Amino acid sequence: MNKIFELNSDLLKKSKNFFLAGDNDFLYLFIKDKIKSIHSDSDLYIFDCSDKIELQEAIDSLSNLTLFTEKKITILKNIDSISDKMLHTFVEIFQNNLESENLILGVDNNFLSYDYTTKKNRLKSKNSVALSKSCQLIDISTPFESEMIRWISFFEKEKNITIPPKLKKELVLIFGTNFHSIYNEINKISYLIESKIFSFDEWYQSISNSHKNKQLWEFNYAVLDKKIQDILVIGNSIYLQYGINFIISSLFQIFETLFFYHINDGTNINRMHSSLKPNILKRVSLSYKNFKMIEIEKALIALYDADKKQKQRKNIDDAEFVKLITEIFSDG
Repeated sequence: MNKIFELNSDLLKKSKNFFLAGDNDFLYLFIKDKIKSIHSDSDLYIFDCSDKIELQEAIDSLSNLTLFTEKKITILKNIDSISDKMLHTFVEIFQNNLESENLILGVDNNFLSYDYTTKKNRLKSKNSVALSKSCQLIDISTPFESEMIRWISFFEKEKNITIPPKLKKELVLIFGTNFHSIYNEINKISYLIESKIFSFDEWYQSISNSHKNKQLWEFNYAVLDKKIQDILVIGNSIYLQYGINFIISSLFQIFETLFFYHINDGTNINRMHSSLKPNILKRVSLSYKNFKMIEIEKALIALYDADKKQKQRKNIDDAEFVKLITEIFSDG
C-alpha cells in the first residue's frame, strides 16, 4: 500500500483506478484535488455506495462509460459497504475501466489494521481487498507522529520551498498529526518566503500564541461543561508547556467569573474587570448554573492553596496536577 509521496506525478497521470484506504479526511481531499488538477478537463461525479439509490446510479453511470464523450472522474465513497452479491459487478467495472479515458476512485474510510510483521497498514474488508487489486492502492490513514516530518517534506516539495529542519520539528511539536493545520501553516510560510519577509522567530511566536489561545479556549469550554476527561487531557498539555502557574491563573479567572455571575444571578457582571475573552464570557453566562455556589467556593479555595504551595517553591508535578483537578471537580 503506497503513501501519496511514494507515487510520482507520471504514475498519477497514467493510472486509471485508485483505491484510497484510511481514516484521514484531509488526505482524501488532498489526493482528490491533486488528481482533479492533473485531469482538469474531466467532470467529477461522486456516489455514496452505502446508499442504495446512489449505488444503482453509480452502476448505471460506470456501466455506460463508453457511451459518453466527456472524460469523467468517478468517486465511489464507502465502497467497502458493497455487498458480496454486487462485488463481481464492481470488480468488472474496475477492470474494464483500465482501457478507458476515465478515472475511478474507490474510497474505504475505515481504520486500517496494522501488520506488525511487515510493519505496514492493511485493509480489513475482504471486498475492499478484491476491489483494490486492479487499482493504485493509496494509504490515507492518519500516520504516526514520527512520520510527519516526511509528510512535511512532501508538502515542502509541492510548494517548491525550503523549510528549515528546526521549523519542521516545531510544526510537528505544535500540531502533531493535524494535517489541516500543518498544511495551512506551510501555505502561510510559503507566502512569507515568497514575500521575503519570513522570520522563524516571528513565525514561532505568532503560531505559539495562536496555539496557546486555542488550547486555553478548549480548556475553558471543557471546565464550563464539566468534561473531566477533556479537562485532564487538555489541561495536562497546557501544564507541560506553560507550567502550573498558567493553569492556576486560568482556572482562577474562570471560577472568579462564575462566582460573580452567581451572586448577580447572571445579569450584572462588570466585563471590564475580567481578562476572559468575550466568547468565554458568553459561555460563562450560559453555563454558570452548571455550578453550585459551594462548588465554586471549594474550587477557589483549592486554587488558593495550590498557588500558595507553588509560591513556597514546592513544585507541583503531574500527579499533583491531577489531584488539583480531582479536588476541584469531585462531588465530595
